[in-house]
This record gives sequence, structure tokens and C-alpha cells, in this order.
Amino acid sequence: MTQHVTRVRRATVLWALAMVVSWTISPAPAAASSLFTLVNSCGRFDPNAFPFGMCEDVDANGNPPVDHGGFPIPGVPVQVASIRDNFTLKPSDLYAYLGVGTATAGFGHVGTATEMQELQAFQDSFGVLNLGSVSATAESRDTLTLSAGTTARFGFTLDGPLVGVCDFGGASGAPCDHAFAAATSSFSANIGPGAVLFEVDQQADTRTTQIFGTFDPQTRLLLSDPVPISGPIELEMLSRSSANTKGPLPVPNERFSTQAVANFGDTATLTEILVFDADGNLLPDVTITSDSGTIYPLAASGGPGGGPGTQPGTPMPAPPALLLMGTGLAGLLGSRCRRASRLPGRKEPGAQRSARHAPGV
Repeated sequence: MTQHVTRVRRATVLWALAMVVSWTISPAPAAASSLFTLVNSCGRFDPNAFPFGMCEDVDANGNPPVDHGGFPIPGVPVQVASIRDNFTLKPSDLYAYLGVGTATAGFGHVGTATEMQELQAFQDSFGVLNLGSVSATAESRDTLTLSAGTTARFGFTLDGPLVGVCDFGGASGAPCDHAFAAATSSFSANIGPGAVLFEVDQQADTRTTQIFGTFDPQTRLLLSDPVPISGPIELEMLSRSSANTKGPLPVPNERFSTQAVANFGDTATLTEILVFDADGNLLPDVTITSDSGTIYPLAASGGPGGGPGTQPGTPMPAPPALLLMGTGLAGLLGSRCRRASRLPGRKEPGAQRSARHAPGV
């Protein structure tokens, strides 16, 4: 009974750490058109601090690793946030943590990526968690007005996600323990009363995929159900990725090393809007205006996937933090990374598969 209670408490403590991270990545209040990015990491957490625990992975000014992002190119409406969090207890202890995250939001495209690696992680005798979690959020909101049509379907092209636990090499030759890592990456869009979702979640060696909408694994197009056109359409695109330590943890002071990656950083992009009349005929001459001034792509002919495929907004090069994804603790700990496979596109909602055995796409 004592062992059961201890395990429940450890799981609850990890939940508290995840909540502290998630509090800092809640999207901004809704606006007619807006962009939002936030990346957060924590490599050491004291759950005993009042009132809800405290991240002890801070800089010289007492600030935890958080980036709200900015606009790296003046005049270009693309917001980018990124962090690279190296935390260690050396030389007094072998524990070392690396959290890397990036988030990119533009009108019509969003993307996030996270990586977590930890060497000699542990919970000490006082309950302090010497382990970590990194999360990233990117959101784009806009209001679209269509000059004609009864219904519309929105098509999003997905490049990703790449999700894995212990698929990218351990740290300093140490074994990578699958049992203590989790990674989740998702894209969702609210389109007026409609919605789509593509999410991959991996807990240790168990993988689950959820898909809402019609997904074509060949074209990587995620298509919404028909949305009624009765006025302006609110479009919200959201990307979230997280790489975390997973409980229940070992007994206090027992060490483990693990790693997790959740990468939707190659973005999800709105590549076509199909507008239909009351008889279900595709309309080729519809004008689409937006509050942000973005020109969104109208599919003028053919079925889903037959549109112009024009990406709205301006694509951004990967920020420095994303370029370092996968290098992990290579310099700090001498680790060696290897390539992992992407999620197979033919997965159905609720399907499970180990990332180490997933074929590429």
C-alpha cells in the first residue's frame, strides 16, 4: 500500500510540473487577427515551494527559461520564439538536462518543436525533481470573409510530426530508459463551427494517433468537413509540442537517463479553401478577404488537393534553436544521435505503434 501511495504522489508531482509549464503557454485572448508564440522549459522543480511549486532552473536574474517570441524580420508578420536550456548540477552532481524548443506563427501557417534530454535524472530525498520538461505553442487567428458560396472546406498540408522516445540516441553512451519519457505534438484548427485535429502522443513505448477531419497520407492534406458560410469565418490555427519526463518515477535518488522529441516544426499550412454553392458545385471565382490582409489560397478547380497549393504568408528559416534539434547533449555530454522515422500517414485514430519501428513517410 505504501508503494502504491508513493507512486501516485510521484505521478501527481510530475503533473504539477507539467501544469507549471502549461500555465505559461496559454494562448493570448482572442482577437480579430493575431499571432502568439511561447516556449518554456524547466530542468529542476521543487513541488514543495508555496503555493504550487517552483522551477529552480533560473538565470542570474531569477528568471526561468521562457521566450514569448518576437518578429525577427521587420515588416514580416511571422512571430518566432525559441530557447535552448542547459541546466546541470555539476560539479556537485552528475545530473544534466537539455531542453530545446521553438514556435513559429504566421497567418496561415504554424509550427512547434521540442526536444528534452536528461542524464542521471532523479528525485531527491526531499521530493525535488531533478528532471525536466519543455513545451512550445504557436497560434494564428484571423477572420475570413468569402464573397460567395454556401459551404467551404479548408485543406491543411502537414509536414510532420516527428515524435519519438529514445529514438535519437542516449547521452554519453548511457542507456536511454523509455519508461520515463513522453512526447506529444499536435495541430488543430477551429474554423467557425468546424474543426480538424492531427495529434501524435507517445508515452514510453505506447503511441496513439488522433485524427479529426479527412486525412490523405499521400498528399499529407488534412481536410475539414463542410463549414457553413453565413458571415465572416473565424479561423484559429494552433500547434503544440511537448517533451517531458514521465512518471511514476523510481524510488528517491535512483538515477535514470532518457530523451524525447516532438517536432511539428516543419509547420502545418493552410494550402487550399474549397467553396461550394448550394448544389455542391465548386465555385472558381470567390474573393477571400481577411482581417490580417493575408491572401489565402482558393481551390479554383478539381477536388481536394487540386488547388494552387500556395502558402499564405512568408515562410521563415528555422531559428537557431531548431537547427540544433537532434544534436542534444552532444557537446556537453558526448552523446550520439541517430535519425528516427516519421509517423506513418496511414495511422487511424487510436492506433498505437512504437516509434522505433515506424516506417518513414
